Amino acid sequence: DSDYDSINELLSTMNFTEAELLSTEKILSRMKEGNTSLEAMDSYSKTWQKHTLLRFSDKKKVFIPLQLRDDMAVSYFTEGYPSYQEYESNIKEAVETHPDLLFIIKQHPLSKYDLNWTGSYENIICADQSDNIHALIDIADAITLYNSGVGLLALIHNKPVYHIGNAYYNGNNQFAKRCASVSESARLIESGQNYEIDHGKVKLFFSWLIFRKYSWFNAQDILREFSDRKSHAYDNICVEILNLDNKSTLTGLGLDGYEYSNKSYLNWHLNISSETPKTNFTPKNPPKSLAKPVPPV
Repeated sequence: DSDYDSINELLSTMNFTEAELLSTEKILSRMKEGNTSLEAMDSYSKTWQKHTLLRFSDKKKVFIPLQLRDDMAVSYFTEGYPSYQEYESNIKEAVETHPDLLFIIKQHPLSKYDLNWTGSYENIICADQSDNIHALIDIADAITLYNSGVGLLALIHNKPVYHIGNAYYNGNNQFAKRCASVSESARLIESGQNYEIDHGKVKLFFSWLIFRKYSWFNAQDILREFSDRKSHAYDNICVEILNLDNKSTLTGLGLDGYEYSNKSYLNWHLNISSETPKTNFTPKNPPKSLAKPVPPV
């Protein structure tokens, strides 16, 4: 998507209303609390308290969230980048050559891969699959990943992100830094060469994603079991806001699960019902607190 390649130019010409910027702040604040996620996970406080000793360690901590090896995000549009297999293989090298760093490695919530090898290294903390991703981001000093969406979440927490694969949130190296390997990112983190994050631009970037780029929908979650992984799918998708070519359209499809009020203008105008007006009504299928964004194409 060429929009991401020219994101700095786009943001310099993009105008957002005060209401949009305020809404962005509220959404990001709510996400940082760790109560909203794509996959099921423990509460922020449970993970934060469980890793108390880790939090108080004097060593620098690098969070490495793993991905699914056959996922489209690591299998396509990777020309010019190390493969995901190369990325995983280099994690061991980085761990061995940087014993003064603590590496927090977390399996993908849908993965069933064997991580027993991590037990051979004293400077690896293998997080539980159910650990709260936002708490782990806050515990870490920096995040190294292939191109996981965790990198986008880390920007919300103002943490430096180093990616090895093709990450759409790179922002021409302003939001996240591209590295050739996990070892290279470890060298930068250990030497304290973290880059400065422009929080103002990051906020504009999220405003652009929320109000100009992503479409929003409600759907029924479906999990399917396979031998080496789980698969996440959706059913009964209901698009509520369609963002296309930097224009937003309210589709109205999200109203399908709601009862209308007999006091409404629509009922008066069309004389839909002669029932006694309802003073209170509850949506049959209210939308989730934060709809899931459709991944950029």
